Amino acid sequence: MHSKKPSVLQFIWKYIKPYKKYYFLKFILPISYSLYSLNANNSLRSIINVVESHEASNRSILKYVLYVIFFDILLNIAKYLFNMAEKKSTPYVNTMIIVDCYKKVQNYPYVFFQESSSGNIVSKIKGIVDGFKWTMEYIYSGFITRNLKLIFNVIALFFVNTNFGLSIMLWCTMFLIITIRATKNSSSLSFKESEVRHSIMGLITDNLTNIFSILYFNARSLKERGLHEYCKLHYIPRQKQRISYETRLSLVSSFMYLGMFSWAIFCLIHQQEIGKINIGTLVFCLSVALSIAEDVFYIGNMANRLASDIGSFNSCLEILNKSEEDESASILKPIKILVPPKITFENVFFSYHDKQKILEDFTLKIDSGQKIGLVGKSGVGKSSVVQLLFKHLVCTSGSVKIDRADVTLFTSESLRENISIVPQEVLLMHTNIMENVRLGRIGASDHDVVEVCKKAFLNDFIMKLPEKYDTMVGERGIKLSGGEKQRIAIARALLKNTPILILDEATSALDIHTEQMIQKSLDSLVSQHNKTMIIITHRLSTLVNVDKIAFLESGRIVEFDTPEQLLKLEKGYYRSFWEKHQGHFMYGTNNT
Repeated sequence: MHSKKPSVLQFIWKYIKPYKKYYFLKFILPISYSLYSLNANNSLRSIINVVESHEASNRSILKYVLYVIFFDILLNIAKYLFNMAEKKSTPYVNTMIIVDCYKKVQNYPYVFFQESSSGNIVSKIKGIVDGFKWTMEYIYSGFITRNLKLIFNVIALFFVNTNFGLSIMLWCTMFLIITIRATKNSSSLSFKESEVRHSIMGLITDNLTNIFSILYFNARSLKERGLHEYCKLHYIPRQKQRISYETRLSLVSSFMYLGMFSWAIFCLIHQQEIGKINIGTLVFCLSVALSIAEDVFYIGNMANRLASDIGSFNSCLEILNKSEEDESASILKPIKILVPPKITFENVFFSYHDKQKILEDFTLKIDSGQKIGLVGKSGVGKSSVVQLLFKHLVCTSGSVKIDRADVTLFTSESLRENISIVPQEVLLMHTNIMENVRLGRIGASDHDVVEVCKKAFLNDFIMKLPEKYDTMVGERGIKLSGGEKQRIAIARALLKNTPILILDEATSALDIHTEQMIQKSLDSLVSQHNKTMIIITHRLSTLVNVDKIAFLESGRIVEFDTPEQLLKLEKGYYRSFWEKHQGHFMYGTNNT
C-alpha cells in the first residue's frame, strides 16, 4: 500500500501555510512593479501630449517626472519589504522540506533500501528542494508580476483606445489558450527526462561509492563507457524530444508575436492618420501593446518552463509516494524486554517476491539466556533469520515470536532498541571514532565509549592515532582496516547492552589473536548479563562456548544439538563442515 503522493500545489501550500503572512506580503513587489511600469508609460504619453499642444512648461513636465520618482520610491520600498519577507520565510521553509523529506525516506522499510539506489534517492530529495525554489521564483517573478502588469496594461489600453484594446485582448486569449494546451505535453516529457536523470545520478553515486573496487580492478574505462552508453540510449533521446517540442512551440509563439506587432503598428498608424488618436496616445498604445505582447510571450514561455519543471518536480515527489515502516503504528505497541527473552521461529517460510525461496518450514526455539550458533553454507538463509527477527523482512507464512508474542505486534523501533547486532558488513558514518561508537547508545558519555573500546580491544589502537578518538574514519570508514571497523561495530554492540545480542560473522575480518581476545570479552559479557544470543559464523572457533548449534541446509534446520553431540554424528552435516575447517583453528574437544 502506497501513501498518497501530494500534488505540487498541495505540497507547496503545506510548507508556505505556516508563513503565509510573509508570502502574502511579497505580493507588494509585483503590484508595485506593475503600477510603476503603467505609470511610466502614462507619464510618457502625458509629456508628449503636453509638448505637442505647445503649452509645455517646466512645471507641467515636472509633475509627471515627480510621478515617476514617487513610483520608483514605492518600488524600492516594495523590494525592501519583499526581501525582509523572504528572509523571514524561505530559509525556514527550505529547512522544513529537507528535514521532512529525510524523515519520510528514512522511515521506509528495509526492503526499500535493498532495492533502491542511494544516488537516485538523494537526487530526488535535491530535486524536491530545487523544484520548490524554482516554482516559487516563477510564481512571483513570472506569473504574478507579469500577469498583474498584463491586467493593468490591458485595462488601461481598453479605457484609452477601446477598439484597439479589444483586439489585443482577443490576441492575448488565443495565445494563452495555445500555450496552456501545449504545457501538458511539456510536463510529461520533462517527467520522463527527470526519471532518467535521477537514474544517472544513481549510477554515478554507486560508482563513486565503490571507487576503490573500480580502481583495484582497473575498471574506470568500463564504468565510463557504461555511463556514456546509458546516457546515449536514454538521456540524449529524452532531451532531444523535449528540446524539439519546445523549439516548435517557440516558433509558433514567435509568429504570433510578430503578427500582433505588425497588426498593432498598422492599426495605430491608421487611427492616427484619420485623427482618432493623437501622437501621445499612439506612443502610449504602441508602448503598452508591445509591453503586453512581451508579457504574454514571457508568460507563455514561463508556463512551458514551469510545466517542464513541475514535471520534474512530480518525478521527485514520487519518492514520497511509498509506504512507511509500521504504517499501522497506531495498533502496534512497543516491546519492553526486562530479562533475556525466549525467541521462537515457528514453521517459517520466506521468499523474496514470492519467487526466490530462502527459508522453508524453518523452526527454531531459543531459551532465555541461551547462546545459539547458526551454521551453514552461504545463501541458506542465516542472515534472513536475523532480518525476520528485526521485522525488516516479513514471513511468507509462519511466525517469529519473542516471549510468545509475535514480533509483528510490536513497533520496529522498539524491537531495534532491544537488539544489538554486529553485522557482517560494517558501514561507518563519515565522522570521528567517538561518534561512530556512540551510535550504539545515543547520549552515552565519553567515559562509557572509552570503556567499551577497551573491552573490544580497540582503545590501544585508537590512542596511537594522532587525533585519538577525534580521528575521522572517512566515508563508510574507508580509512580503517576491516578488522578495525569490525571492532568498532563490536564496541557499539557492547555499548548498547541489550537483552538480545546477534553476531553476524562478527569476527570474520579479525586475525586469530584478536578474535580470541574479543571472544573472551563477548563471553564475559554474555555470562555477566545473561543475554539471549545468536551467532552466525563460518569461523567455527567463534562457536566454542555456544549452548547449541543449528545447521541450516536448503532453508531449514537439518541438525540441532550441542557442539559435542553434533561432532559424534559420523556422517553429520556439522561434523563434515567442522572437519573441512579444523585445519584453521583448534576447537577445544577430543571428539573427532
